Amino acid sequence: NEKFVETLSEKLLTYALGRGTEYYDKCAIDLIVEQLKANGHRFSSLIDAIVTSEPFLKRQRLPTS
Repeated sequence: NEKFVETLSEKLLTYALGRGTEYYDKCAIDLIVEQLKANGHRFSSLIDAIVTSEPFLKRQRLPTS
């Protein structure tokens, strides 16, 4: 169960960032998993944790033409 939660968090963060995760994203993934556990594993808390994570907030956006 623990591994599933971590893998799901990592995969959704990957999708949200539009790039693969790197070693420096591990702390953010751990925080997302902690928040998810603290909120009863609700899917909405997973989404909230991802969009308020440091990698998501500091992601590079492609310039629009």
